[in-house]
Amino acid sequence: MGRFRAAGLRVPEDISVVGVDDSALAALEMVSLTSVRQSVEEFGLVAVDIVQDRMRGADGPRRVDRLATTLVERSTTAPAPAP
Repeated sequence: MGRFRAAGLRVPEDISVVGVDDSALAALEMVSLTSVRQSVEEFGLVAVDIVQDRMRGADGPRRVDRLATTLVERSTTAPAPAP
């Protein structure tokens, strides 16, 4: 966000910024970063399942269709301007 400000852009008036993982830093008032929150527990369970499948002899990639996510809106996003 500092680079955007250095380029003369205002967050979120000119550009919206969204992070991934919703870390504790994202929630700090001075950052207040809109983030996509993922369940670390669900991610870990899927990873363990994949490792166990491999240990049982499964080969080839395994597709994981979807993990639950939540958009946590904070002060770094705004609606797009009307055309």
